[in-house]
Amino acid sequence: MTRSLLLVVALLFVGAGCAVDPVGDCESVCTARVEGGCAPAGTTDCMAQCASAQQDYDRDRANASTAQCTSEFDSLYGCLTGGDVCDSRRCDAEGAAATECFFEFCTSVPTSPVCANP
Repeated sequence: MTRSLLLVVALLFVGAGCAVDPVGDCESVCTARVEGGCAPAGTTDCMAQCASAQQDYDRDRANASTAQCTSEFDSLYGCLTGGDVCDSRRCDAEGAAATECFFEFCTSVPTSPVCANP
């Protein structure tokens, strides 16, 4: 997985708590961003935008497990709903840690499907 792809994936996943609910988390953050005026232009239907959140989460969590990056993935996922959802830099440290973990894995196992470009 390339660094830029991991960043995109990270931005798709928003939120965590004791019980992970990717669709609900995504919808909550999307709504907060729309209300806060920081959603991407044209974002109006958070339910549609978040329809695949569970499948995306399951796939990317499995990839993190394969890459032995679950701690970093979970930290990033959890950070993305904390604090001001319009502060695009609030999870930089968690994003960097997850990116570095995947990068190290893909450097050592470049043929892994986890490292394939979309």
